Amino acid sequence: MSAFVVSHSHIHLFVHTAMYGPPGARRTWHTFSYYHRTPGEPASNSGKQHTIRPGDFDAANQLGQMLLSENVKSVNYRYPSDHGLPADGDYSAPYRFGTPPHVSAVDVLVALDGYEYQSCEHPGWRTSEAHSFTDALRRAVIGHLPGYYESNCWAIREAATTA
Repeated sequence: MSAFVVSHSHIHLFVHTAMYGPPGARRTWHTFSYYHRTPGEPASNSGKQHTIRPGDFDAANQLGQMLLSENVKSVNYRYPSDHGLPADGDYSAPYRFGTPPHVSAVDVLVALDGYEYQSCEHPGWRTSEAHSFTDALRRAVIGHLPGYYESNCWAIREAATTA
């Protein structure tokens, strides 16, 4: 599989999920925050908090631009001679939040995996803000999957043995 720049709809899905929660969420979605520690910050520092609230379209545009730029950076790093960018998209224009595709919460998780696959090629990925965001969004969405809070497996005890 080759690297490519994800579509704006792919980014819209993440931004919309961060603002309003995953599709079909069974619990209330609260304001989404994630922390990003820049390289060189002490490990004891949790990093800068980034928050996105429902209806904050300025923050949505900034978040989407950050995610798209990280993906472009990775593709250009992986394919420097081709400049990595496909001919079918204008990635120089600023990102503007739009309508996300209608998908499930599981689809959001799969889309996160796809985005990370396309964005992890450059050496700075592990310490990037985009990586901090995708990691936090994944954890938040998993907690909203149907059945997650009904499960009683938070602490699995050893089964009693019989003699």
